[in-house]
Amino acid sequence: ALDAFTASARVSGSEEAGMEFHKGQALRRIGNIYLNKLSQYDEAEKYYGEANQIFLGLENAQDQIDQWLELGLAAEKNGQAEEALDLYGQATALAEEKILNASLAKSLLYQGAAMWSEGYYQEAFEFLEQALLTSQEMGKAQPQTFILFTLGLFAKGLADPGPLAQKVNADTAEGIRLTLEDGQQLSAITIAGPDDKMYKNWLARYGKKSDYYAKANEAFLSLDNAEKVAETWLELGLTAEKQAGFDKALAYYEKAQAKAEKKNLRASLSRSLLYQGNTHWFQGNYQNAFRSQKKSMAIADEIGDKELKLFARNTLGLIYWTLNDSARALTELNASLELAIESNSILDQASAYNNIGLVYRKDKKYKTSIEYFNKALAKDVQLRSKWGQGYSHRNLGMSYMRLGELDQAEVHIEKAILLSSEIKNNTNLVKAKLELGNLALKRGDCAEAMPIFRETAKLAVAYNIPEVSWRALQGEGLCLAKLDRRPEAIAVYKKAVAVVDEMRAAIKIEEFQNGFLTDKQDVYKELILLLLDDGKVAESFNFAERAKSRSFIDLLGNQKISLKDDVSQKMYDRLVDQKKSIRNIEESLARLEDDAARERTAAKLVEARNAYQDILIEAKDQRPELSSFVTVESIDLENLYTLIEDDVALIEYLVTKDELVAWVVADGEIKAARTPIQERDFKELIDSYLMRMQKMAPLEELSIRLYNMIIKPIKALIEDKRVVGIIPHGLLHYLSFASLYDGESYFIEKHTLFYSPSASVLKITFARKRKIEGPIKVLALGNPDLGSLNYDLPLAEMEANAIKWDYPEITILTKDKAKESWLKKHIGEYQIIHIASHGEFDPINPLFSSLKLTKDDEADGNFEVNEIFSLDIKADLVTLSACQTGLGDITGGDELVGLNRAFIYAGTHTIVSSLWRVSDISTAILIKHFYRNYAQGNKGESLRKAQLSVKQLYPHPAYWAGFNLTGDYR
Repeated sequence: ALDAFTASARVSGSEEAGMEFHKGQALRRIGNIYLNKLSQYDEAEKYYGEANQIFLGLENAQDQIDQWLELGLAAEKNGQAEEALDLYGQATALAEEKILNASLAKSLLYQGAAMWSEGYYQEAFEFLEQALLTSQEMGKAQPQTFILFTLGLFAKGLADPGPLAQKVNADTAEGIRLTLEDGQQLSAITIAGPDDKMYKNWLARYGKKSDYYAKANEAFLSLDNAEKVAETWLELGLTAEKQAGFDKALAYYEKAQAKAEKKNLRASLSRSLLYQGNTHWFQGNYQNAFRSQKKSMAIADEIGDKELKLFARNTLGLIYWTLNDSARALTELNASLELAIESNSILDQASAYNNIGLVYRKDKKYKTSIEYFNKALAKDVQLRSKWGQGYSHRNLGMSYMRLGELDQAEVHIEKAILLSSEIKNNTNLVKAKLELGNLALKRGDCAEAMPIFRETAKLAVAYNIPEVSWRALQGEGLCLAKLDRRPEAIAVYKKAVAVVDEMRAAIKIEEFQNGFLTDKQDVYKELILLLLDDGKVAESFNFAERAKSRSFIDLLGNQKISLKDDVSQKMYDRLVDQKKSIRNIEESLARLEDDAARERTAAKLVEARNAYQDILIEAKDQRPELSSFVTVESIDLENLYTLIEDDVALIEYLVTKDELVAWVVADGEIKAARTPIQERDFKELIDSYLMRMQKMAPLEELSIRLYNMIIKPIKALIEDKRVVGIIPHGLLHYLSFASLYDGESYFIEKHTLFYSPSASVLKITFARKRKIEGPIKVLALGNPDLGSLNYDLPLAEMEANAIKWDYPEITILTKDKAKESWLKKHIGEYQIIHIASHGEFDPINPLFSSLKLTKDDEADGNFEVNEIFSLDIKADLVTLSACQTGLGDITGGDELVGLNRAFIYAGTHTIVSSLWRVSDISTAILIKHFYRNYAQGNKGESLRKAQLSVKQLYPHPAYWAGFNLTGDYR
């Protein structure tokens, strides 16, 4: 092509002056090739200059303008910005002089793009507006459409210079040129490219921006350009979202989704779903956020769009952060950061750094969080982003406040408010104002804090940001309490709790509910203590029950999960395949000896288990009947009184920062006792207790101290009761109340004990009591073949065989017969189920905590929590004679995700399980006595007598106090 144009220029130049025009055009095309195809800008300038001299001599205004624009572009790409702007200015002046409106619009666009590149955003915007007016006067729809869209994007940078300005300018300028030169269709190289980078950009002048996008949308609709129609709807949604117009934003996103689905625009569809996920997250609709994000991620994977994938992983990280799953959050956010670095996206690096900082702050690693927020802020400053700087400053202020550095916190919070006010980022503005109220509260200035909290609460309701709403109400309630305005404080706290309850009720999938209340416990505790101060004991107890995560209660009140029957075959196969993948990784991990290899494989195992849980969530989301879609009300006191027999007392505990509260329900009334103790000191005592218990070290002194804190304050209320039910809270779940010592005797020596996760769960387990007709059928599994003599439990085999003397209708399965597959198929046929095997608690993925059984071709031998949930167990009693079978992960709502919970959900009335590693020989003796006693008496008393029998042989509580009875003691 160069050879041809060069020859043309030579031929034209050898003719008379009339051919000079053709020579100029040939030289111009040579310049275009060097500029646009070969990126040789010096050569381009050389040929454009020669062409320019010819057009000047010919006094051809139209070509002269075009040549100045091309010379300007070559100079711009050569880094000669001032020269480029001068050339564009000459072109504009000549176009105005000769009244060449098409050329005038074009030159104004070039000037606007160059001004943007140099950081003169206001001037750039004004040039674009002039270009728009000019094109409107001409009545040209195509340029107007493009300019409107470009104006909407450029408006993002006004009063707030935008990111990736050089790239934005380069792509925009080329898109402008190609669009104006092609009168038939919008060029594929348009501002959409940079907009992918900028869609979460710093927004300003929202009203004008919305106007431009709305007009652009109308124009694209008339042109039937589906992709641009969808994108303008997405931009309109983002504009509304940043002003906290969430419902309006969702409406735009849903329009974009419908258009993208109809026209099969995969990238636009992925983005519309992702934007919906973000908006649901802002509103606290975490289940909807997760659903939208997952769909978006699947499309991004399908089309191989790394940018969409990093956005999706960032959103997923935020969802897990909000639901208090720090490990999952960091996994997703670090992956997002890696993709952002790989794509050299400064904006997305800033976002990832900020969000990683959020996780570390939640985990109380405040200095680490500050390091990440500062990394984000540095990127924001580099991008000259007021939007990003506003968020980073707010987060820095919050972390410094947690460290007690209040003056430093104030500097950052004030900056956040100023920046967010300037660009009308209402979402961040409301959150920053909340922190300003918290800062005043930290300084003890409730007179300043109260009006801030009240204003913030109103704004949060107006903008539908419930996470801010309940926190602002909590702050106001705390101030009212400090000012001794208790009735007002109680009323405000009740409003805060109502917001939290409403948010929890909207989450229909248990996996999301489990962690939801972790960071919301204080609002319940503060209300409970205020009610107690006000003498409202019964009402305080009701709120203590509401403070439970209640996901378990909801589960018990709803339909049983049966994955094989209730999900599609495809979904079930995915679960099975993922389970096989997990087992392969587990087996590989067991064979590895190299520490580094083990660490890598362990990380893969966590990832694989997370993927299994995600598929399970997806299954429940697709089939709402598998989720806890009915919210079960917690039990009221009047109903609870009818459950508690005359010789029974029920104790419910609450551990707060400065005191331990115990409610005692007995004889148709409720009373409360409050013991001053620092939660930190209490934790140290229980940790020491557990350590000494496991080592079989002397315990008397420590046990007496714990007894005096936990039992002594309520001793008078329970001492005449034969049976005591215990509803633990927090760390008390890991404590054996049987081992508490008053200096003369153990608690178990005076009372039969039983446990329950909550009073509401107790109601359900009591109601399950069924009359057994005919002989009791017993299933006993012991000492399964685990493939190694190291795991052999000969005494567990003896346990299983010993039961037959008291229960002749018994099926005994040991060694290779103790198969997991057989148990799953037949577990519903028995009234008593006894499993004597190794147990394993998984603190990272509690749903994978398991009992170890014999594996075969049908099952892997790991009888896991997530599998037990799907069974239909009709047993009156399940006994887990294994190590740490009663342990689980304490969720924010104070319920255990572990084997106990799984068996109760699956249908058993009562479960007997262990808190720590138990001795084989003492356990065998205890189990033998327990079943012998149970043949003549109730379950609770049978366990008590068995424990006391073992105590006579092995006095240390480690031998006999580790077994707890949860559920129906009768």
